[in-house]
Amino acid sequence: MARYYDVHPVDPQPRAIAQIVDLLRNDGLIAYPTDSGYALGIRLGNREGLERIREIRKLDDKHHFALVCKDFAGLGRGAEGVYAPQEAHRGCSDSATQSRGRAVV
Repeated sequence: MARYYDVHPVDPQPRAIAQIVDLLRNDGLIAYPTDSGYALGIRLGNREGLERIREIRKLDDKHHFALVCKDFAGLGRGAEGVYAPQEAHRGCSDSATQSRGRAVV
């Protein structure tokens, strides 16, 4: 069953955020707005959710997915065992420095 949560972009309601977090922790699938439309999201490690996204978007098993994190520490936890060339790390560091220590991943 689909549920709709209206979350204020400047002053998000803690109760709504807690409900969404609970849904993700229980292997739910969410759709959230981006700058160019909507994205589908799941908890890292939710294989059934990954398959649901593949079904919904009609993707094959070779499709690459984005990892969305709140900060670089989250990126490190989510990317264990993933190879990234050294140049990619330098690019992330440069971007973080240019945006006064805040990075959007």
